[in-house]
Amino acid sequence: EIARAINEEGGMNAVNLRIAEQYLGEFGKLAKTNNTMIVPADLSDIAGVISSITSVLNKTQPNSPSFLAKTK
Repeated sequence: EIARAINEEGGMNAVNLRIAEQYLGEFGKLAKTNNTMIVPADLSDIAGVISSITSVLNKTQPNSPSFLAKTK
């Protein structure tokens, strides 16, 4: 059911939004609960971090050429 929804129009955008929300939420929790903070190399480039995650997702989609090449 989820796979079908992702393949519908706007589905991948919804996935990207959800990942961005979770990333920011977890990053906020990390700062509150630990006395050690792990930060991305460039904190000012949150968009770049999200873009990297999106790139990984796109490469693992069953319809993408890179995914198909890995499964052959």
